[in-house]
Amino acid sequence: MTIKLSVVGLFFGIDLAFETDTRVIDVLAAAKRLVYAGGVTVGPLNTPVSKFDYHVTEAPNQSLHSFSVTYDGPVKGRNAGGTYPAGEYHLAEDAQEDKYIHNIWQYYTLNSAGVSTNPDGKVRFLDSPNSIVVAGGHLIWRRVAIMTGPTS
Repeated sequence: MTIKLSVVGLFFGIDLAFETDTRVIDVLAAAKRLVYAGGVTVGPLNTPVSKFDYHVTEAPNQSLHSFSVTYDGPVKGRNAGGTYPAGEYHLAEDAQEDKYIHNIWQYYTLNSAGVSTNPDGKVRFLDSPNSIVVAGGHLIWRRVAIMTGPTS
């Protein structure tokens, strides 16, 4: 059985072997280990990946701050309109106190039928025991904009 990991905006998608339900943070760690072991390709061009990394905040209440992916050839996402050159792609949160719009990483967990598996619809911190991806499921990370007040 597998768990699919997708990082929207960085063209990264990979299937990982897991036989049981797995914590979100452990899915990320497994993807990193697999990429560093070599032989991982992604996307419609089967682009080789030489680096997959992420940064999380300190415990307790860990959250994801950034993702980095290095492609060794041109890369194209599933829905991207163009092809992008080889190189490192990095997206980080932007949650400055003096701004009304914060760009943050948010994850979604789905079962094999594509139905949300968050029991109450809430996104959990990474070190929460409830931050689980079901075996056969899909973990999707997106960088989203959160408005904390009016912009004008």
